[in-house]
Amino acid sequence: GSDVAAADIHSILTSSSEDSGVEIVLPREGRLKLKEQHRRVRRIIQHGIDFTLAEICLRNAFPDTSQDHFKIVYRALLRAAEELGDHDVVRRLKKKDDYAWEMCKIPSQRIPIFRGNVRKLAEGVPITAFGMVFGDKERGEWLLRSHRFLYPFDYEAKTIEAGKIYGQPIFIEILRLAFFKQPDAFGFGISDRFCSSLPGKPDEVELPAPMLALVATAIYAAIDDCMNSRHHPRDFTANNYWNKYKDFINELSNIRTNGPQQYHALMHGLWRRIIDPSGGRGQMGPPHTSLVDIAAMACE
Repeated sequence: GSDVAAADIHSILTSSSEDSGVEIVLPREGRLKLKEQHRRVRRIIQHGIDFTLAEICLRNAFPDTSQDHFKIVYRALLRAAEELGDHDVVRRLKKKDDYAWEMCKIPSQRIPIFRGNVRKLAEGVPITAFGMVFGDKERGEWLLRSHRFLYPFDYEAKTIEAGKIYGQPIFIEILRLAFFKQPDAFGFGISDRFCSSLPGKPDEVELPAPMLALVATAIYAAIDDCMNSRHHPRDFTANNYWNKYKDFINELSNIRTNGPQQYHALMHGLWRRIIDPSGGRGQMGPPHTSLVDIAAMACE
């Protein structure tokens, strides 16, 4: 009766035995749900989601296989359980059995949702920022070729400003909406982990490359969908866009290697404009090996 139920609840909340209150509550149908989990598990998963999404922003926005997903989420959950001092869950996770696999499912589900939200913000960009119309293949192909859309351009003259990669205001706008919309936004929550790529300027922290490359990939996808008249956008998944994301990461790496001062000016400038929108435009920096003119870029 109710006394048994009450006793069960009491034992779940107070017992320190390995399994009490740490089992995964499986759904009757559909996906695992966070809100249906025991309080201890819910707390760990919530922290694990935060750690997972931090990895997505700071290290790799498109882990490209389910195994990579599992590794990122597993490490995040283990760290969460350790930091919360829940030794029962730490022990269970370290067995790497079905328990760990099931617990990883909820944070793993949040990765495509998180990326998908960035993609949605880019939906109208081809029309509002780049002057396209639906099905405009000619302009779309011009913008995507050599990643011209990353630069300020004159479509009629068919020119770009190769020293001002990511100089289009739309990049700042989507970065702000996606990660920094209000003081308690996710991006500000992880900003204490932002750092500088220049040893001589450790206090001048930079926007992490994966965040910028994710936004570039989302805009690329929006242009591609618009020019191909897709009423239903292609799924914003690693299968469809990992290679393109890697192109943007490699472009940024090229700038960092061949123009470290310019890379710093670009990434620190973006960060400065995010935290102080009224403080004047930060100098911008570069990518694509085919177009970027590092010598023409600002160093300060």
